[in-house]
Amino acid sequence: MIAMIDKCLDGRIAEENSADWSKGVPWLTVATAALALLLYLLAGPAASALVFDRAAVEAGQWWRLITGHLIHSDPSHLGWDLAGLLVLGWLFERQLTTRRFLVVLLFGAAAVDVWLWWGPAPLRYCGMSGFLNTLLAGGLVWQWRTNRGWLVLVVGFGAVMKIVWETLQGQALLTATAWPSVPLAHAAGFAGGILLALMWFREQARLQPRPESGR
Repeated sequence: MIAMIDKCLDGRIAEENSADWSKGVPWLTVATAALALLLYLLAGPAASALVFDRAAVEAGQWWRLITGHLIHSDPSHLGWDLAGLLVLGWLFERQLTTRRFLVVLLFGAAAVDVWLWWGPAPLRYCGMSGFLNTLLAGGLVWQWRTNRGWLVLVVGFGAVMKIVWETLQGQALLTATAWPSVPLAHAAGFAGGILLALMWFREQARLQPRPESGR
């Protein structure tokens, strides 16, 4: 599945880029942030034609499966999501490569959409927090594979505990926005990030040449 996605994006899974990833601009992160900001300025908060709405999607308005993740309910909601995107994008886009980063965003949106469609989810939803959790989980798993430092475990444990607390309390830990937080969307995104990273590693292992057996 992942090989097919990469092939569609005109590339294949390769070894990590040996160049210094701390240099350059994470253009996909910047573009995604700019698009979300532009949509908010042009369409306003929780634009009814763009948020995820299960009834509207059932009626054929499939664009909501994507635009729902880029629409925000108020300036605070937008600000928190943009801050999270810019931080995670700065940390992970150049490390993962822009192609993989795009796959993570799309896979995260799809994971949240699946939950919104079939799970005990609200009928309407907006915001980037779901796929931001995909990016966080995928980035942490990728980082753990290359550098098994204690900080990765601490951040990962903290993220899981935050999601658990929010799910039990039914509200966000740090934010208060016009639309109520949906912690299970965060959980769906986080689980999607772990799943995607593991699928990538499995595909990499499959594509690696096997050493020739001795004679």
